Amino acid sequence: MPQIRPFYLNNVVFSNLFGKLAYRGCYNNRMKTNKSSTGVVPANKLAMELLILVGTILLLAAIWGWWHYIYSHPNRVFWGAVDNSMKTHSVLRSFSQSERNQSLDQTMQLQTAPNQLTLGNSVLKQGTGEDEITVRTDLIGNPFNDFIRYSAIETSQKGVNGNALDFSKAVGEWGKTESEDPKSTNGQLYNQATLAVIPFGAINAAQRAKLVSIMQSTKAYEFQISEVSRKLVNGRPNYTFKVVLKPEGYITLLKEYAGMVGLTQLANVDPNDYARRQSISFSVSVDVWSRQITEFAPADGGRVEKFTAYNALPLKTQIPDKTIPMSELQSRVQSVQ
Repeated sequence: MPQIRPFYLNNVVFSNLFGKLAYRGCYNNRMKTNKSSTGVVPANKLAMELLILVGTILLLAAIWGWWHYIYSHPNRVFWGAVDNSMKTHSVLRSFSQSERNQSLDQTMQLQTAPNQLTLGNSVLKQGTGEDEITVRTDLIGNPFNDFIRYSAIETSQKGVNGNALDFSKAVGEWGKTESEDPKSTNGQLYNQATLAVIPFGAINAAQRAKLVSIMQSTKAYEFQISEVSRKLVNGRPNYTFKVVLKPEGYITLLKEYAGMVGLTQLANVDPNDYARRQSISFSVSVDVWSRQITEFAPADGGRVEKFTAYNALPLKTQIPDKTIPMSELQSRVQSVQ
């Protein structure tokens, strides 16, 4: 409360007459001020605190509503993940697949920038008991060629002479795929990784927007919001979408994307040829927070592919300079008896 300046201070003529009265009034005002500051909270201060509290609650409610109904809406999460997949410099892909007496475990690190490269390994097991054979391979791929090396071939099978099978002429040698046109991007390992069900790459915002427009206009991917499921994975929310892929729209976007990143194998493909092809169903899981694909699985099961280690450090692997034709490498394996 502001102090009132006594009138006598402004007029010395009345100083003696009103001096004591003015002093008493000033003293009483100071006592009231001191009491309110140490005991009773002023009404305007209490009202201000209530306004701040209510404002804070409303702000938190607004943030929660934006997060729940807008940012975390399944439609935004799905298309956000599609957009993120096309600005991915690298990602680790791994899957396990088994059927009858055969299983395959494979891990591949895909790098789309600064260099187009994929690096990984696989373990293939066939047969059971004494007939079981385990084949371990190292894999390197770029848009033009595949490089495969058998790091180990293990089996209890015996040769025609009763001795252990000897694969020493094949193990440790890098085989290289051959192409009739060296300028054609026919490397299967890299191209299968980047031209995936949802393509991975590192393209600019305008290119991504164009591809998303193609996807939506051709209905390359369709899903029902009511079928989206939510689960926690390592404490993080994930949505799983049941997606229907339309072949004609999918080939249209793949052809456009391949041209953007310098891949040539789809240049002569006509998407209209796929107009009558049957749709393909699959499920894809997405981390709600990061908008990154975490898992993919075809509707018929049998294979679950996981995606981790997004945008890790660039690969430093060198393309093998000492190789043999892939056909020769396979011939060395098949000739063992």
